[in-house]
Amino acid sequence: PGGHGTMVGLLNTLVHMIMYSYYLIASLGPQYQKYLWWKKYLTIAQMTQFLIIIFHTGQILFTDCDYTKFCNAYLFFNSIFFFIMFASFYRKTYLVQKNQLKPD
Repeated sequence: PGGHGTMVGLLNTLVHMIMYSYYLIASLGPQYQKYLWWKKYLTIAQMTQFLIIIFHTGQILFTDCDYTKFCNAYLFFNSIFFFIMFASFYRKTYLVQKNQLKPD
């Protein structure tokens, strides 16, 4: 046990605990919407998670490590893909809408 896969799993678990807490509060009904002001920061946490995983798995490309190359490549490219998707969501949800609301 341990190594590169453990760090990825622990980080993913931490972010999912926060994410599912958000979903729990959201499922309680509209009267709890005022407690969900941190949705934007949850998205930032998810993007940060993917950046950390990208750098963590990317280091294996430049070092001699016994970690499985296939698993590492999967985690590396999967994290890039998810980061791009979450960044697109963040841009459309929090940046574009904000700019559209500003008067010229």
